[in-house]
Amino acid sequence: MLLAVFYACVSLAATAAWIWVQFGWQPPFVTLWDTRAWIYFGLLSLATAWVAAVGIVGQTPWHRLPRSLKAMPFMTASLVPAFAFIVINDFSPASTARDVLSMLGWATAMGVGLGITAGFLSSLIPESEVDRKAAPTPKETRTRIFLTLAAIVAGGAALLLFPRARDDAGVRDFARFGNAEYFLEIGVSKGAMSDDEFGIVKITAHDKANGLVLERDQWSAISELWPKAERAQSGKWRVIGDVQDAQSSDPSRLVLVAGNGVRIVISSTHRQDVTYTLAPADFGRVDAAIAKVANTLQE
Repeated sequence: MLLAVFYACVSLAATAAWIWVQFGWQPPFVTLWDTRAWIYFGLLSLATAWVAAVGIVGQTPWHRLPRSLKAMPFMTASLVPAFAFIVINDFSPASTARDVLSMLGWATAMGVGLGITAGFLSSLIPESEVDRKAAPTPKETRTRIFLTLAAIVAGGAALLLFPRARDDAGVRDFARFGNAEYFLEIGVSKGAMSDDEFGIVKITAHDKANGLVLERDQWSAISELWPKAERAQSGKWRVIGDVQDAQSSDPSRLVLVAGNGVRIVISSTHRQDVTYTLAPADFGRVDAAIAKVANTLQE
């Protein structure tokens, strides 16, 4: 019973940590918080929650259940965390408590429903003599779960605490302004899962970075908004307009503010706001970079 309570607490803690990250929390024990650390932390949380959920089932007398019921608890314990983490990826500081609870409820219902269905269907497959003899004892199951959790925690700690350089979305620069620690980039970037290129405006400010990623048909919004900011030079700063990308898990918003130059502000739900101010002398290079991105995306 105590082990079941322990596993339940571990699973809930891992899930809560991932939700907290989606609401903007940056784990203080992570050496460097960037795109890679965000992915590592999500995978670590998911794996911990999943193994702990299976561990809860491992404390029940599953080996005494009829064969038609044996697989259901394990399938359910596997699917509920998976569905929960799918919906958590869409959480942001703008999500209400009602949205969070309803989406987690939907994920739980889907996991339980599919777990019961998959468990029942798996029981229809004839059990071989080898499978019957190879069934682990409860003690063996507990040992395997403990070792798996230990490996996940140790591996996750190594990935998150190992010193390394920043690793955000790579940019093929067509124009870059600033210095080594504080700079603005305009160029193209390839998608993580494909070779498709996207237009990108990215600001890196020391340990913070944020960027706007636009597809080919969305880049025209930048091409139309930038000239308006160029023509609106004055002694008083005022907002000219904004452009938003379509990244579902972390949508970004770029705002152009014109005055004695043009100030670019990029914000998003999961990352900190960053700002870069361009002087009028930089406008020609920006014009050329925006045009070059548009031509590259058309190729």
